[in-house]
Amino acid sequence: GASGPSEPRAARAGMSPVGGPIAGEATGGRFARASRELQFDDVVARGIADSLADLHTVRVHADRLDRLTQLVAELVLQVERIDALPGDLDQCRDLLLTGHDVGVAQRGAAVQGIAGVAAQLRNLAAGINTLTTDLANARRQLALVPVQDALSQFPSMVRRLCLQLGKQAQLKISGGDIEIDRDRLEQLAEPLVHLVANALDHGIEPPDVRMARGKPPLAVVHIAVERAANEVVLTVSDDGQGIDLDAVREAARARGVGQESDDPFELVFAQGVSTRQQVSTLSGRGVGMAAVRDSVVAAGGSAQAAWRSAGHG
Repeated sequence: GASGPSEPRAARAGMSPVGGPIAGEATGGRFARASRELQFDDVVARGIADSLADLHTVRVHADRLDRLTQLVAELVLQVERIDALPGDLDQCRDLLLTGHDVGVAQRGAAVQGIAGVAAQLRNLAAGINTLTTDLANARRQLALVPVQDALSQFPSMVRRLCLQLGKQAQLKISGGDIEIDRDRLEQLAEPLVHLVANALDHGIEPPDVRMARGKPPLAVVHIAVERAANEVVLTVSDDGQGIDLDAVREAARARGVGQESDDPFELVFAQGVSTRQQVSTLSGRGVGMAAVRDSVVAAGGSAQAAWRSAGHG
């Protein structure tokens, strides 16, 4: 379901590009459950399945694998050095346990030997600490995948939905080579599929309506991936008719959601709010955008909606 026409105009998800596995369902938490329970349109369901299938295999850069191999070799070397230390301590013990005839020189040598072992342990501990940090970073680097790995099936999904909806649109993807953690990208696959489908269903006008408004019959849905400081921002936008803010407020009022003064762009994500009067397999239930935000938040990000101007996405 959706909260108004063209709400994907600037549905943005911002999050850290790296991170470990996140608790909950790996493929989208509440959104995954909603997808099954609501029996989304077959084209959308297929798009979700295809996107997740593309993430099951990860291509690893050779230099990253070489770096991991180097770090493991260094760790093995440090362990071998630790294994040699008990022998040094045994020698120091033997010097001190030779009986009452232990001389000052022997005692001094034993003390120096113990001090040497302690210094080596401190150095080894510092080295291993650095290595474990480097290994963790190398693991995160191995888990990074380009966002476009989850988008390879999107163009065909857009074509199938256009045929189903009687609309014309092309998908534009920019910044797809930017990398984020595979687990997080997997969590974002379903929300992204829904946002694109929502743009086609709600935002994009039929070709004859677009031409009457002075627009080209071929619409554009754009997925943009950008880096912002230590975050990655994904924006799904379209050049459709924009959000009917009055309809969003009215739908929220009818559902008893929010206050009159609430930002309608926030109401877009409210549970149960939809401007569609009839329920279809694509929209009208008022759960889609709420589930999108929930999934993005579960992945460690945030989601906002905006538009350029009335009638222009």
